[in-house]
Amino acid sequence: MQQDIDLIFDSIPLFMRAVMSGFHDVPGRCTKTHFKALKILENHDGLSLSELSSRMNMEKGSVSPVVHTLVEQGFCERSRDAGDRRVLRLHLTEAGREAMNTHIRELSVLVRRNLEPVSAEDRDAMRTALQTLHRIAEEMFCE
Repeated sequence: MQQDIDLIFDSIPLFMRAVMSGFHDVPGRCTKTHFKALKILENHDGLSLSELSSRMNMEKGSVSPVVHTLVEQGFCERSRDAGDRRVLRLHLTEAGREAMNTHIRELSVLVRRNLEPVSAEDRDAMRTALQTLHRIAEEMFCE
């Protein structure tokens, strides 16, 4: 089990650094954190700030300014929960979807370039491993 834990802590950050090599946040554009929030909201519309914070694995106080910026940019909007007026729900706007899709296209070019030197055989193995990791994570998180 310890070997599995070590692999998780070592391999996933290393893999992300390798695949995302060359990516830098650009002022006035979607940052990594903003993109992560938008992507989560795309898949889980209507989350509260606490729910979004949990899914981002960040403290609520750190996610609040991210949401504030996304609202200011028109990428998401807040609405009151119908069942509990104290709760604000977050919704992706059309502008948010467009910003996210633009970001995905730009990242896809970068990731494709970074994966070019990887053999087809290793890319197939990577795809299988990623699909397995995704399945396991979904089973563990019960989404």
